[in-house]
Amino acid sequence: MIIEFHQPNLFIFGQGALSKITDVLVRLNVNSPLVVSDDGVRKAGLTDLLLEKMPLQAEVFSGFSGEPTLQLATSVIEKVREGGFDSVIAIGGGSALDVGKIAALLATNEGQVADCFVSKRKFPPLPKILIPTTAGSGSEMSSSAVLKFDDGLKHSITGEDVVADVAIVDSQLSRSCPNEVAASSGIDALSTGLEAYLSMLASPFSDMFATAAVELCFRWLERAVTDKDPEALNGMSLAASLSGVAASTPADVNICHCIAETLGPRYDIPHGKAVAAIMPYMVEFNLDATRLRLRHLTRRLGMRDELSLAPRLKAIVKAVGLDICLKYMGVPREALETTAKIIFKSRQYEYMLPQINPFPITLSSLNKLLEACWKGE
Repeated sequence: MIIEFHQPNLFIFGQGALSKITDVLVRLNVNSPLVVSDDGVRKAGLTDLLLEKMPLQAEVFSGFSGEPTLQLATSVIEKVREGGFDSVIAIGGGSALDVGKIAALLATNEGQVADCFVSKRKFPPLPKILIPTTAGSGSEMSSSAVLKFDDGLKHSITGEDVVADVAIVDSQLSRSCPNEVAASSGIDALSTGLEAYLSMLASPFSDMFATAAVELCFRWLERAVTDKDPEALNGMSLAASLSGVAASTPADVNICHCIAETLGPRYDIPHGKAVAAIMPYMVEFNLDATRLRLRHLTRRLGMRDELSLAPRLKAIVKAVGLDICLKYMGVPREALETTAKIIFKSRQYEYMLPQINPFPITLSSLNKLLEACWKGE
């Protein structure tokens, strides 16, 4: 297998890492950045903290929350194009980071977001600095950006030009993260690591990052949500970044993210919550095709055998206060069959699942998996 992997030119990690922002701006030789920040981060004072540490004045684009939408991305793109900015700094959760990535890309290229799927991007993007305030999406390290489009589904823009120039991961910034957000983002990191590990395109290279991410989540997730002690926050911030690396190799993510990004936008389910309701059943779905790999992983995690993993994942999801079934998230049972058809006919190919997901995806197997996720059994 040939492994192609793109990473930020500079990765700055650790408590207090935000203090390096001045050095970063000098290194990139930028003077007029647009700061993209969601409302929650701004209300928590983290945007102001960033501005205080910067040696120059910067305009802030804010006034948004929730999932990243096409309309939001379009607004930020227009702002960057019209404002004469020379760089983008995105601070926040995965939504803010993904929107910042796309804005930097379209600032220097003609057309709209949809054109990124059908035409070659001619020019390099504006320099982009990504600063996560949650430990989950791994967007600061990944080569993709996800948006909710007008068809009600999430779609990804991928490529080397989507990768951050600089990622600043300061675990202190996640301290103000609400428990529910910390839980759902942490589960996202855990599942991303698991999905990359179970991929048919996994390699020793991706396994290094995926297994480390899973181990860190098992060790620190619950404490990061309930206690928010510095060691746990640091551990989860690292887990999120490592999961982002693992998923940016050919290993990618599997049926779990495909379902979550198909159902979540349609029923207004935050991404991490949707993942939480699918992840344990994804492991059961793929069990027969991944027994040996799961056996190696569960032994590293100190568990009895591969059959112990799915129950343990359900226990973790419950321990951090999330549901393990879709029926409590507003997904009607009658939507399952339609969702299975959408995934079987088109979405599985967008996610390259025939090459990635270990267990064969048929309409029948999808219906059984979705039924299990809905019931929570």
